This record gives sequence, structure tokens and C-alpha cells, in this order.
Amino acid sequence: MTPPRQEDGAPKRTRPRGRRGRRDALRPPSWWAAWAVSLAAPAPLILLLNTQLLAPTRDLVLYDCGVAAYTWWLVSVALSTRPRALDRRIGLPALYQLHGVLGVLALLLASAHVLSLFTMHPIIYWSGRVAWYLAIFGVVYAALLMSGWLVDRLPLAAAVKRRLGRFLTHEASVWIHRLNFVMIGLVVLHVHVIPRVSAATGFVIALDLYTLAALAVYLWGKLIAPAAPSRQGTVIANTALNDTTRQVVIAPAAGATAYEPGDFCFVTFHTPGLPAQAHPFSVTFAPEYARASAAAESPTTASPAPLVLTIREAGDFTSQLSRLPVGADVTLEGPFGRFNRVIAAEDRSLVLLGMGTGIAPLVGLAQAYAASRRVMVLHSVSRPEDLYYDDVLSSLARHNPTFHYNHHRHRYTRADLAALLDADLLAHGRFVVVGPAPAVLAMRHTLRALGVPARHLLDERLTM
Repeated sequence: MTPPRQEDGAPKRTRPRGRRGRRDALRPPSWWAAWAVSLAAPAPLILLLNTQLLAPTRDLVLYDCGVAAYTWWLVSVALSTRPRALDRRIGLPALYQLHGVLGVLALLLASAHVLSLFTMHPIIYWSGRVAWYLAIFGVVYAALLMSGWLVDRLPLAAAVKRRLGRFLTHEASVWIHRLNFVMIGLVVLHVHVIPRVSAATGFVIALDLYTLAALAVYLWGKLIAPAAPSRQGTVIANTALNDTTRQVVIAPAAGATAYEPGDFCFVTFHTPGLPAQAHPFSVTFAPEYARASAAAESPTTASPAPLVLTIREAGDFTSQLSRLPVGADVTLEGPFGRFNRVIAAEDRSLVLLGMGTGIAPLVGLAQAYAASRRVMVLHSVSRPEDLYYDDVLSSLARHNPTFHYNHHRHRYTRADLAALLDADLLAHGRFVVVGPAPAVLAMRHTLRALGVPARHLLDERLTM
């Protein structure tokens, strides 16, 4: 179903004007707080060092650069545990952005520290140098193979990642990224063997406490918390939707954190033949629909609601999911995501635009809001076999007069969208776009050209 075609063609491009438009586009207070706390984290250490160490001003500034760099590496380690409380406030992409920016800033300050100071002491020299080399390698490697920022925008970077990806799996990349812990150990050794610095007892104790705190957060987040009974689950279904896509249904253990429509989880499958590494997957059905569907299959199914995952068999890991047996144990991390929280906090019409398997989290949002507000779902696919939720979305359209559903072979063009979206949706609607990262970036550009304000756009980019 589609709404009436516009008679006057594509609307003119509009942009928010005046102070109101700028104010609406500001980051939430939690975002500013996270950045402020992270950037200010080195301040107590720098204060202690500068009050306890007598040295020329130039040397103190360079020492401060090293202290700030090391502290930001520790903060990055803590952020790598993906704190859910922070995700719900600023979103996981913003958290990853903070993680990455701190790593780059730390490398810049570490470079100033290493290149401007000199020592003849071999342990001091080599511990600092090797830590610096590892930092350079880690930032370059993460930028090319673990972050989508360059890969999504530069074809050359994408080509390099594809070539290297034949030899370096996601699991290998995670372990390579953990060389940061070797770097941390080297920096601790570096500090403790510098006589004049180690003599600043208060500073050294504080530095060690910072280090232990960061490592404790990491160990809790990566080793202890995942073993909690409430983080476990069981695969109750694994079916093929077509020749390239599977639907995996997981029953969480009692006490699991409830998820919201549009959320995603990191899932670790514990079964022979599959790497025991966490991978992110969007939850497809809204909780009440997932529970009803599971009850129809097995009346004994109880709460919490099952997680229905839609997974394309494309990567080195997902291509093996056909071997995942029913009854396999899983570990869940999450849920994560802010789609539902942003949507629930406002009263806007919804435009949900999914490309390929990007439709997965949008189905749950469509189910949750079909009866309460105007919703339009747009699904673009490369072939008809990929319309595996056509019946679900068509049913919502039949039973809800303000719900509209349209599917399209290949991507929607600007002309297609101009014909489907009226002026009210373009100016006031909340747009949620999910799909492959380059396609999402292109669609954002198209929607902005049609007049959609940037502050009305949410997206999820299938990069990882």
C-alpha cells in the first residue's frame, strides 16, 4: 500500500533556520557529560605529577602529554566493555566514536611525548618506544579493519579491508586489538623505572589505581558478567528464510533484561565449529509479537520474550550458522539501542526505510507503533526472495489504516521517494534508515536533499 502520489513532484529542499533549528540539533546532555568526563580524566594525575615533580616547564608539559595519553587509553579500555547505561543515553555508535577519538588523541600526545624526550636508559627507552609502536599499529589497524568510518566513505579503504579480510577474521582482529594490554603493561613499566617519576609516590599510586580500575572494569564486563545466569539463552529455532538468510530464535534465561523494539544484542553461540566470539544482531519482532509467535509454536514458552534474529549468511562467521543446532547454548550481551526511546519520547509520524536485511529491526518498530501513529515502511531488496517479512508487514497494513507498506526492487531513488512521501512526512516525520553503511550514507544524502532535517534522521549501519 502507498499513500496518494504528490501532484507537484519533489518538494523544494528546506533547511532548519534560526536559533530553534540549531538548538534542536544539539547533542543530549549525556553526550556532553560523557565527553567531558573522559577528556578530564587525566586531570587529577596531571595535578599530582606537577605538584610532586620538580622539572623544567617544557619537560612537565611533555610528561603531562604522556600521562593524558595513557589515561585516555585506560578510558578507551573501559568503554570497550559497552556500558549499557551509557548506550541507553548516548547510543553505541556515539560510544564507539568516543572510544576511537580518545585513541587517536592519545596517540598524538604520546607521539609528542616520545619524540621530544630522550633517555639513555635502555628499559625506559624501549618500553616507551614499543608501547608507542603498538599504539600506532593499533590505531591504523582499527581505522582500516574495525571501524566503518574510513571503509564506509573511501572505496580504497573498503578494497583494502576486503583483501585483508580473507586472512584476518573478525575474531583475529579482536585479539590483535587486545595488544593494547601489552601497551598498557609497557607504559606501567616505563613509569616505574624512571627514578624521578617513581619518586613521586602519590602520583605513582594514583596511576596504578587508575590502571587497576580500568582492568577491573574490563574483566568484569568481559569475563565475569557474561557468566551470569540471566545472560544465558537457548536456540529454539533455526530456519532458512531463503538461500542466503536465516531466522534464529533464542529463548533468554529467566531474569534476562527486557528488550525494546528496534534493539540489538551481541550474541555468542557456544557450539562446536562456531567461533566463541560475540557478534551483533538486530532483534526483529517486537516483544509481544515474539512471545505470541513462540507460544503458537510451543504453548509452554514463558517470559521473557524470545529474541527473533534475522541473519544474512555473508561473513566468515554468519556463513556457518546453518550448522547451529536447536538447543545450542548462547550468551547474550545487551540489549542495546536507542531507536525506541527516541521514538517513544515524541509524537511524530514514522518512516522506516530498510535496505536488504536492514528491515530486521524495523519490523519490530512497525509492530509496536502501527496502531498508534502514522507509519510508513519502505523496504528495498535486490530480488523478490528477500521479501521474507512481506506477509507480516502486509498484515499490519490491512489492519491499521494509518500504516503504509511499500517494497521496491533495488534502491529507492529521489524520484521514488518524492512520489511516496508527502510534505508533512518530509518536514516533520521521524526517519529511521537501516542497511549497508554506504547505502545508508547515500540515503541520508538523498533524504536531506528532499528536505528532511538532519535532526529527524536516525540510522543503523550494518558495518560490523
